[in-house]
Amino acid sequence: MNRSSFVIRAILLGFLFLTGCSNTDSSSSDPVKTETPDSQDASADAESLKDPQVATTEKAPTKEEIVEAHLKAMGGVDVLKTIQTVVKVSAMQTQDATGSAEGKVTETFDLVADLGRIDLDLGTYQESKGWRKQQGWKQTSAEPLRALTAEELALDKIGMPISAVYSVFDAFGIDAFLPPSRARLNGQDCIKLNFMGSPMDIIINDQTKLIQAFQIADFMRITFSDYRDVQGVMMAYKTKVEIKPSNQTLIIEVESIEINSKLDAAKLEKPGN
Repeated sequence: MNRSSFVIRAILLGFLFLTGCSNTDSSSSDPVKTETPDSQDASADAESLKDPQVATTEKAPTKEEIVEAHLKAMGGVDVLKTIQTVVKVSAMQTQDATGSAEGKVTETFDLVADLGRIDLDLGTYQESKGWRKQQGWKQTSAEPLRALTAEELALDKIGMPISAVYSVFDAFGIDAFLPPSRARLNGQDCIKLNFMGSPMDIIINDQTKLIQAFQIADFMRITFSDYRDVQGVMMAYKTKVEIKPSNQTLIIEVESIEINSKLDAAKLEKPGN
C-alpha cells in the first residue's frame, strides 16, 4: 500500500501554509460572489451532488464578521490563547485501490515551546516524527532516522490542533483573508472563506460557524464532524479525507484529547538525544 496515504492529513493541511500566505494582494472592497450550482462545489462527492444546490442572492457576511463569529464559536480568542499543550489519540482507517489498513495515531504538541511529535502505528508499518522550532526529524519502520526538510516540517506543523482560521488570523490578521461567499455542502448552508493565493476553500457551517470542510476542486476534500467541547474549546472528533485522483479515503476518529496536561519533555526529543 502507498504509505503516503497514512500521512495525507498533514500533507493536505500543508496547502494552508504553502499557498495560503503568499504575497498576493487582496482587497476587502472586492464584490462578494454568489455561488452557482456549477461553481460552488466542483469537488462534491456523489452524496453531495444529490442535494439541491440552489444559488442565492443573499449577501454573505464580511470576512470580519465570519472570522469573529467562527472564533467565538470555537470558544473565543481569550480561551484559544490559553491552549499550551494538546495530546490527541485517534483511531485511523485508510483505504485506496491497493487495500486498506487501520491503526493508531498519537499527536503531542507543546504550542508554547514549539515542540511536537506524531506517532503512527499501523501494524506492519510505524512512523514517528517531531520537531523543536525549525528543526525536525523522522524515522519509520522502513527508513532510518533523518532530518525533516523545511517543506516537510511546514506540512507537519500546519496540522497542529487549533482552528486554521484562528492560526492565520493570529499570525497575519484579517488581511490574510479574501471576501467570503455563500455555498452549500451536503445540504447545509455554509460560508466559503479563502486565504490569499490559496486554492483551498474553507467551508464554515452557517449555523454553527465551525469549519465543516477544507476542499480543493477536483482534488480533495477534508470533512470535519462530531464537534465536542473540550475545556471550553470546540474540537472535531471525526475527520474524513477524500482524495479524488488516487481514490483514497482516510477516516480519523479521536479517542481522547487532553489540553494543558503536563508533558514528558523527554518523549518529545529527537531519538538519541
